[in-house]
Amino acid sequence: MTNQTEAQDQDFIAIKVGDVNLSATTGCGNAPPLAGAAAGRAADAVQLQGVAGPVAEGEKAEVQVWVESPADLVAWQAGLWFDTGYLELESVAAGALDYMTPANFGTTEKEAGKLRVLWYAQDARPLPYSRPREAFKLHFRIKRAFDDWSAVLRLNDDVLGNAAWEDDGRIHALSMSFRSEPIATEQAAQVEPQATAIPNPFSEKLTVSVTLPADEWIRVDIFDATGRHVDNWQGETTNRKAAAIFDTAGWGRGVYTYRVFTAYKVLSGTVQRQ
Repeated sequence: MTNQTEAQDQDFIAIKVGDVNLSATTGCGNAPPLAGAAAGRAADAVQLQGVAGPVAEGEKAEVQVWVESPADLVAWQAGLWFDTGYLELESVAAGALDYMTPANFGTTEKEAGKLRVLWYAQDARPLPYSRPREAFKLHFRIKRAFDDWSAVLRLNDDVLGNAAWEDDGRIHALSMSFRSEPIATEQAAQVEPQATAIPNPFSEKLTVSVTLPADEWIRVDIFDATGRHVDNWQGETTNRKAAAIFDTAGWGRGVYTYRVFTAYKVLSGTVQRQ
């Protein structure tokens, strides 16, 4: 979340006490962080889509969890409950989602059927979710057969407050559904997203050239070596390509980092200005 004031010109991101396993108490009790914050919720829910097929007793099963949102997000958190009479959680792994690591999962109460997942964007820069992103994978041992995944695995606010945030602080509720068909990613696999920085030695211009699997709206941010935000560009690709052109006259010498935010992933690189 971002709360910027003219007086301080600083971004407030968030303060979290404890860790993803809620292994700390506060003066307000050991409630899930930001749970129950109904005020300011946006109307459109962020969708968690579980991809899993039929199961039989004794089998191993994988559930892929994808996240899709009408808005760009800086953070989300999910509290998952699963029925231990039917499922034994053997492992959880990060998907292809940027910034998702093993540290984002809280599994200390998995024997009680509870799993907590936290995700947040680097430097609180919003990430597009207009196309589904594979967030994480759950691996279960099936203790007893069942027909409906939603009956044995679902969101539960008592495990962790389920919510997602935009950079202006607007909150979205989470919802979860299941499907047996894979999420279509064939188009994404055909063309690997690429971004290349091209300095012009004859002018004060820097071009960041972007190639994507499909046309979409993108954003390019430039940061200096201290992490200060220097410039940005937004626009839509044409025939899957875009060229973000920056005037570098006032930048000074040094190493600069560029980040390209797309619906599939965040592309980044560095460029040296002499």
